[in-house]
Amino acid sequence: MKTTVPLFLFLQFFSFICYGQSQWKVALEKDAVRVWTREVSDSKFKEYKGEILVKSTLSCLVAVLDDVDNQKNWLYDCEESKRLKIISKTEGINYFVQKAPWPVSYRDIVVQYALTQDENTKTVFVEMTGKKDYIPEKKDYVRVPYFKGYWEFTPISNGIIKVVYQAHSETGGSVPAAIANAACVDIPFNTLKNLKKEIEKPKYKNAIIEGLKEY
Repeated sequence: MKTTVPLFLFLQFFSFICYGQSQWKVALEKDAVRVWTREVSDSKFKEYKGEILVKSTLSCLVAVLDDVDNQKNWLYDCEESKRLKIISKTEGINYFVQKAPWPVSYRDIVVQYALTQDENTKTVFVEMTGKKDYIPEKKDYVRVPYFKGYWEFTPISNGIIKVVYQAHSETGGSVPAAIANAACVDIPFNTLKNLKKEIEKPKYKNAIIEGLKEY
């Protein structure tokens, strides 16, 4: 287990970009997970946001994100996950392959991440930006042309942390909007449920990330 912060995913806390202008609508509330979706201007695909409260530490959550090779085991419908490059202790580039129902082709995506922590609130923010042309496209997959999202870990009290996962993407190729927008609920819901189980593993639960301040 690395104890420094060459972290997954995935800038300053106030600098993230709003991806759409419409109001969030609650799409699902189940198993302690809340999911919202909203329309995005100039896109037929919705943006999603999921939220869950967990009993954990910031180091534990960051350690789970940092274990990129294992992310395929808890990110919903993820077939492959690996790190392509470490830029710094808090920045890097990762690669993912996303499953898709037949006859839709699997998608792959290159994501650059950057992690920051607010000095006052101790909130951890991990911005993620798609890098479509970072590596050549592969013949078996459709490259996701646009992706923007973030993870946010906000300490509440007594070891409770609010986890938010938000993203918007264009699928590339030809995918009916109805299919893609249905996944806008499934992806955050199942990913956050899986994350809650993942943080209970001893290799993450006892992690200490150098330079990361706990609440």
